[in-house]
Amino acid sequence: MGKKELKDKIELTIFWLGLFCLSYLILGIILKSDLTSPLDSSIFYEVFRDSLTLTAYFLAPIAALILFTDWREQHASINNEKNSKEILDVATNLLPYINTYYLEIQNDEQFFKFREQYFTLYFDLKRKKLLINSIDSKSEEFVNNIEKLDIVILEIWSCLERQYQFNKLYESVPEGSSSSEILKRSYGDKINEAGIKKSDCLSNYLKIQKKLSVLHV
Repeated sequence: MGKKELKDKIELTIFWLGLFCLSYLILGIILKSDLTSPLDSSIFYEVFRDSLTLTAYFLAPIAALILFTDWREQHASINNEKNSKEILDVATNLLPYINTYYLEIQNDEQFFKFREQYFTLYFDLKRKKLLINSIDSKSEEFVNNIEKLDIVILEIWSCLERQYQFNKLYESVPEGSSSSEILKRSYGDKINEAGIKKSDCLSNYLKIQKKLSVLHV
């Protein structure tokens, strides 16, 4: 793809420079010669030499610009391939965390350690997303999907944290009274609500993840 685009640019440059050279040659001959008499070879040579010199003068910077632009685009594409693959790895590594059941976290020490690991991966995903160059529709779509994934990851964490905190409150309520049962039921409902939302978020996460693919050069 990149080689074809470079070839097209070179061919287009040659065409326009050739057209410029020919136009300069024709116009120069018209202006310098007497059209009622045969063409003077010295005039033709002079105009032809000037047209080639001027064309060559424009050719060097244009060629340099084309090659530099192509190199920059190629470098951006290679960078996208590398970082998109790393992003996919992070998204896969996040799956065990976003799929964690709140009862698997048994105390605050585990909770804080889990939160640190969770957000280490999350911020790694955000950092790598910033390294993606939006150079075409495919890379723009990739970045857009990562932004959606970003929101879902935070929503999943919010649900998991609510489940954990409300479960602590649920377990702290003493048994044996009607008010305790009402309170437990209230906390249980909140845990279930967060669980339903978390399941929906997890489903969205998997749908978005399926849309992601390495941005091959």
